[in-house]
Amino acid sequence: MFASSRSRSTTRAGVSITSTGSPTQAAGAFIMAGSPGICGVDPPSLAPVPEEWNIPATRPPGLVIPALLRMMAPNRASPLAPHPTKGPAMSISVVLHPKLPEGVREYVSALPGLQIVTPQDDEGVARALQDGGEVLVSFIWNESYLSPSLKWVASPSAGFDQFPVAELHARDVVITTGAGVHADAVAEHAFALMLALTRNLGTAARNMAEAKWQRPLCDEVFGKKIAIVGIGRIGDAFARRLDGWGAEVVGVKRNPATYSGPVEVIHPVSALREVCDWADILILTSPAQVDGSALIGAAELEALGAGWIVNIGRGSLIDETALIAALDSGELRGAGLDVFSKEPLPADSPLWTSPKVLVSPHVAGSTPAFGKRYVKVFETNLAAYRGQGEWMNLLGRDIPL
Repeated sequence: MFASSRSRSTTRAGVSITSTGSPTQAAGAFIMAGSPGICGVDPPSLAPVPEEWNIPATRPPGLVIPALLRMMAPNRASPLAPHPTKGPAMSISVVLHPKLPEGVREYVSALPGLQIVTPQDDEGVARALQDGGEVLVSFIWNESYLSPSLKWVASPSAGFDQFPVAELHARDVVITTGAGVHADAVAEHAFALMLALTRNLGTAARNMAEAKWQRPLCDEVFGKKIAIVGIGRIGDAFARRLDGWGAEVVGVKRNPATYSGPVEVIHPVSALREVCDWADILILTSPAQVDGSALIGAAELEALGAGWIVNIGRGSLIDETALIAALDSGELRGAGLDVFSKEPLPADSPLWTSPKVLVSPHVAGSTPAFGKRYVKVFETNLAAYRGQGEWMNLLGRDIPL
């Protein structure tokens, strides 16, 4: 369905290499295959998500940059500049991480002019990059991925705290994210967790497993005070879904002056404890703190009191020890969590067995539509990499560090 009729593939040492485009490019991929070893707060509010992401990806026109222009192009002075040597007639080695979300591998592989390398494990990814891979499509990072040939890290995730940004930029490596692609799906997931908590559906599910007829007390969203912490694209999508539910909504943002979304009242992070004291429901959509510290600790949970908390941002945002203590004491009514400080969540974590917790295994953004939406971002940035357009979701420019 996704494969081009002009693509050619070969396999060596358990690694698949596919070249799309001209027979000459395919032959080059085959020659390379003969060499051994070739093989997840939401960022700050940005521009609205383009409507065209909801339609199938289209291929860019096959414009050819003359070789003379490529030779005359200056060296990149920073990761914000386009790559000067990669016109569309030149095959680009793209390494696809084996744990990419559903659909991303297929849609990216269908783009023309790429030598697609599909390692089967983490070691294979490192080998592929050491053997000349220049583009890495991955939301996962490992120190072994650093290589002289790596020029661009294309992450499908909105967050970027997993990447050594300073070191990559120092090496003149461009970093782009999937900011905005997940917004609607993640907002829906957060809404589902909020409703499941207030309607006590966790208890209902456990009773169903035991065939026990028990009528737990439920609550409602109507009339509640809801605070969206780290409001940006996902937070805006969540707020729009609250329209008509009769709730009072505020946002919390590092720089309130830059906000231009649907929520009328925005507080600075410095007022977070007061916001927690005001709120009934706390929705965390923030990216990780720069230093990795928790944004919600014992003091904030105490201020929240008999409320609920939903986290679809980053696991490090909540002090999990303080969260478990607040749940066990009966102070906090419930928590819906899609992200955790350590993933996968350890089997011995008390969060698994707490009757007040809904555990979701970091799947808020995983839907069948994701790959089709993300490839629009990747295709735009692929043109920029070839010097034919502007970067999108560029870390350090579009997305502040």
